[in-house]
Amino acid sequence: MLYRSLKPLPHIQEQINSFCDKNLRNEPTIGIHVRHGNGEEDDRSHFSSRVITEFESFIDNLVARIDKIAKQKKFTRYKLFLCTDSDQVILALRARVPNLLTREIWRPMKNQGVDFDHSFNSPDEGVQSAANALIDMQLLGKCDVAILTRPTSFACQVPYLQEIPGASFLTSNDFQQL
Repeated sequence: MLYRSLKPLPHIQEQINSFCDKNLRNEPTIGIHVRHGNGEEDDRSHFSSRVITEFESFIDNLVARIDKIAKQKKFTRYKLFLCTDSDQVILALRARVPNLLTREIWRPMKNQGVDFDHSFNSPDEGVQSAANALIDMQLLGKCDVAILTRPTSFACQVPYLQEIPGASFLTSNDFQQL
């Protein structure tokens, strides 16, 4: 109830509503959060679990698991909403997933990491990075299926925000077992 009672500021809620109105209607949506790692493990060794070491294999497995979920849910058509810290992930999935949705946000260059302690390197010193994380989390809560590919504190709140009756949430462990 706590998470549902929290309300984003009006300008953030408008971004959420606008994206939903343009993109998350008419077809089922699978939302997925992919942390690439993107370099923050160089500053903090406990982030090493976020690193995708065999990138092509990871993408192949990711697409196969998404297809399996879509078949289990009997989605003949669906959109894939991707939240990620890496343009490399976007480019790899865009080449393989026809209905890929992402938001245009600032992402650090390859191997620079997204860590809120260091996000002051972003153009607005991290304020918009935090807002973008909140917006993505809210949007994942509006998907028919929400998936975490790696354990992160960011997306573990999504089940408390899911709005669609019967929506599914797959943790990284659930997803790996598919």
